[in-house]
Amino acid sequence: MVRRSVLAMFAVVVIVLGGVVVSTPAGAVVDSATIVPSPNAGTSADTLLSVSCVSVSECVAVGYTNTGSATETLVIGSAIETLVMGWNGTVWSIVSSPNAGTSNDRLSAVSCVSASDCVAVGRTDTGSAVETLTMVWDGMVWSIVSSPNAGTSDDTLLSVSCLSVSECVAVGYTWTGSGSESLVMVWDGTDWSIVSSPNAGSNDSLSSVSCLSASECVAVGSTITGSGSESLVMVWDGTDWSIVASPNDRTSNDGLFSVSCVSASDCVAVGYTRAGSVYQTLVLPLTGPVPPSTTTTTVASDPVVPAFTG
Repeated sequence: MVRRSVLAMFAVVVIVLGGVVVSTPAGAVVDSATIVPSPNAGTSADTLLSVSCVSVSECVAVGYTNTGSATETLVIGSAIETLVMGWNGTVWSIVSSPNAGTSNDRLSAVSCVSASDCVAVGRTDTGSAVETLTMVWDGMVWSIVSSPNAGTSDDTLLSVSCLSVSECVAVGYTWTGSGSESLVMVWDGTDWSIVSSPNAGSNDSLSSVSCLSASECVAVGSTITGSGSESLVMVWDGTDWSIVASPNDRTSNDGLFSVSCVSASDCVAVGYTRAGSVYQTLVLPLTGPVPPSTTTTTVASDPVVPAFTG
């Protein structure tokens, strides 16, 4: 099921898919990569899932750490806590971060608009249910912020995109009891609120979101239909979320894990496609004409046109 497998697939996406997308300024060239030493909070299972940089010397990475043994992580799922690291241009260091529960808290994504303004999202296990987890960084400390839940058993946030300290969009999924549905929340600087989002199949999940303005966001993920999982793409026009058509490379299993937009008409989404028993990388460029100065949601005026190819 989507709700049980999506986090596991996030944790192994680099190993299984082997795909990395790098976005650089015009004229810049990335031609090498070097491993930089990074600390670990635990002794058996520390994982970083997201990073956000505002300069070459100011980055924040988030994930989770296991304070017990590897067996506990794999079998029991206990003693898992949030993990946050900061980069000062020279070294990575662990930054203290709170936990909402007592056994299983994870941060899936972070978005920073300055060195003193970051938002991180994820999930917490209360013992009776999995609920959304959101935190804010004020330059000194991380603090948990109350966030709503659409369901009663499993609500998880997997991605967040912030435009300012008072404008963020987070996406993930909620479990209804018979399947998972897309989950979208917005942050106004004070409170989180759930925004209505459509679903394409019986099990839908949003893995990533990229926003350019308060009226221009793209979210991607996967949906399960009768024949398997397919890529899922949604766009936000400032009023409503709507599904746009996206292709699938295979007939059984396709999914999207991440999306990045550099303009309203230029986005790239990445994920996986399954060929038999082998998972392979999947890259979908999303391009379209420059949107006109209208807020209507017809296909002709959508900021991104359903034109995925890959």
